[in-house]
Amino acid sequence: MNLDAAKQTFLEEARELLEDMERILLDVEASDTTDEQLNALFRAMHTIKGSAGLFGMDEIVHFTHEAENVVDLLRGGHLALSEDLSGLLLRCHDHVKAMLAVVDDKAMQQDMLKTSLLDELRHYAQPTAADEPASTSQTSVPEQGGLRDWVMSLRFNEDVLRNGMDPSAFFRYLRLLGEFLVVQPVLCRLPPAERFDPESCYLRFELLFSSDASQQMLLDVFEFVREDSQIHIFPVGEAAAHWPQLIAHAEEAEQAAVRQAWQALGLSPDAPASVAAAPEPAAAVAKAAE
Repeated sequence: MNLDAAKQTFLEEARELLEDMERILLDVEASDTTDEQLNALFRAMHTIKGSAGLFGMDEIVHFTHEAENVVDLLRGGHLALSEDLSGLLLRCHDHVKAMLAVVDDKAMQQDMLKTSLLDELRHYAQPTAADEPASTSQTSVPEQGGLRDWVMSLRFNEDVLRNGMDPSAFFRYLRLLGEFLVVQPVLCRLPPAERFDPESCYLRFELLFSSDASQQMLLDVFEFVREDSQIHIFPVGEAAAHWPQLIAHAEEAEQAAVRQAWQALGLSPDAPASVAAAPEPAAAVAKAAE
């Protein structure tokens, strides 16, 4: 999927999320608010924020982050969905919708950040932030039933850069959902210097990631490249079962390199996995996730 097609898909999905958000806010009453509704409100802002970051829409990321913080306090029980707060979130909905309508106009986007809505959002977030510092982390993770360790095998298509997508953007998005434990780049596909094409992507990553997010939520991070790339995400305990699928299309040298990467992660293709002895994350990966 090229950049224009991916961006169009993002805009369509963002509009659908905003429609869901508007419907909930118009229908719900404070006394009847359900966890499902509050999670849906959070998911709308969180998903738009993360996907916008993939496309360098920093202004949308900034605004939705502030709205996300308030909704996170709502679903955590630190705020009640009063009539005033519901009205504020509806106006935030309208503002995000307007920002999405001018995504190609950077100057307009920057002007739209000069809004009193941000001060109103911070007003709701600030009192709880003083009392509950741990509950207002800038990397709030949707609760999906507990922290889990995941194996990710990311083999980006060679044309991903030509299609306008930056693999490092996916690492930045993942940081919104959890913590990188260990990342091992697989470099065996790098050609000799005389055949190196700076527009081609030769990298593959094998990594351990800790998150409360569901498997589907993690897979959705790569929605815009999954069609052409090989993206595999599964619980650590299922590593050996997924090994044949990971190497099915790899040449012998790549299979050996991936096996070596797994050993560095503390994983074995032939036995139940353990991360107890996993080494420290590679410095190169920390740079990729900045």
